[in-house]
Formats: sequence, C-alpha cells, structure tokens
Amino acid sequence: MLNYFINFKNQLINSCIINRIDRKVKKRIINIKDPNLRIGYKYFENYFSKDELSYLNEYFDHRNFFSNETIRLFEFVEKNFYGYIESYLGENAKLYSINFNTIQPNSKNKFDISASWHNDNLGNNLKVYICLEGYGDCPTGVVPNQNTKNYYPNIFFNLRFLGKISQKFKKDEIDLKYKTGDCAIFDTISPHRGKYEKIKNNKRRCIIINFLDIEKIEKLGFLEYPKFLFMKNTKPPFRKILPKNFTKKNNDIVTKIKKFKFFDERFLVEDDENISYLWT
Repeated sequence: MLNYFINFKNQLINSCIINRIDRKVKKRIINIKDPNLRIGYKYFENYFSKDELSYLNEYFDHRNFFSNETIRLFEFVEKNFYGYIESYLGENAKLYSINFNTIQPNSKNKFDISASWHNDNLGNNLKVYICLEGYGDCPTGVVPNQNTKNYYPNIFFNLRFLGKISQKFKKDEIDLKYKTGDCAIFDTISPHRGKYEKIKNNKRRCIIINFLDIEKIEKLGFLEYPKFLFMKNTKPPFRKILPKNFTKKNNDIVTKIKKFKFFDERFLVEDDENISYLWT
C-alpha cells in the first residue's frame, strides 16, 4: 500500500511537467485534418506486404537492435507512420522504445495489469502497433476523444497495481482488433486496456513502438529528476540506467540508425568497440 501512495505522489509531480509540455501538442491536435487521429487513434487494415511481413517476423525472432532489420523497420515507420506522428506530437517526437509483444491463450491473461483500464501516465504519447500475427480476438479497447484533456493521475486506474482489475464496458469505447498485417496508432493518454480475456486458440504477436516529445523524456528523468517544491520524484520513468547487454559495434549500422529524424543518438551507450541502446 505504501508503494501505491509513493507511485501516486511521483505521478502527481510528473503531471506538472507533462501538462506544461503537452499544451503545444493539444493545440496541434485540434487542427489535425484526419478525423480519427484528431480524437486519438488511427487504424490501418491489411497494411503491409508479404515481404514486409516476412522481414518483420525475422526481426521479431532475432530482436537484434543493431541490424539491417532495424533499418528496414525504421524505413517502414518513416514511410508509413512518421507523418502522422509528427503532425500530432510535433517535430521533436522521438522513438524511445521497441517492444516485442506476444499474447498467448491463457486463463490468467484477464488478471494482467494491462488488461485493466489505464493510461500510460505520460500524457500525450503515441504507441504504434504492428501486428505480425492476429485474428481479431485480442483487441485493445480505447476510449477516443480524451486526448485533449490534461493528464492527472487516476486513483482508480492505479488500483490495478493492487490487483483490482477493471474491465467494465466504457461508453464510446472502440476495439482495435489487430489481424495479421494490421497496424494502429493511438494516444495512450486515452483510457485503454488489452482485452486479453477474449483471446481464443491463437496467439497474437505485435511489434510495439513508442513516441514522445523529447523534452518530456529529458525532464522526466533522462536529464533531470522531476520535482515540485521540496518534493522529488524518486522513480522517474526515464532514468538513465546503464544497460547490461552490449554488442559488438557495426559502425555502418550505427550510422544508418542515427540518420532517422525520430531517433535520438543520446539513447545509445557506446565506446570504441561496443554499443547498446538504453530503452531495450
């Protein structure tokens, strides 16, 4: 219970920084022409080719950040999604994590904390789902049109950390259903949850990429510890913790990765021979 209140205190401190930075984002959002993106999501059905599906599956299996597969993924994102991301978050939008997510049929899925309604406690933050295997039976539920509201910690959402899972139907919620080849972008300030309890006999595999304004990353732990008056956040979301896993540096790959506008090379940790990425 003590950790619950400490976590809430930290979120409250973060909210001052988040809402200040998100003011410019919200001004941008209301002028977005795409009607779905304007209310917090964009869905793309059957969006990539068999060749793209093949190399993305290889990337999922190998999970080697410093590889040509990462370059191809970044090119795919740059070509198909970054225009939407930049129009929404602005030119300072940066990629900060790549996750490889598999949901298996399991009776315990409904007790996962991500199966409970929540937001990601980062304010306006875009998540891109690239579905490599899906059958429409394991969607993300999203409540749209919440993305221009200010972010504040939600005591009811936080109850999921105490094992109180909330899965009640919400008015106006929609399902991003994720079939093989589908992609989605949504703002995680919107209440959302993984409807893992609906999955039947097949797994779901997705690559999930997150984008955030770089100033928010800097001020939520990467360069500064958030504080309010005499109170300091004891566990900010972007603490610079040195990675445990390093790989032999391939300068050609590193040079190519650094050229993408949405990538910040400060997230790399390297010496003459070895390299790692902070957020993997």
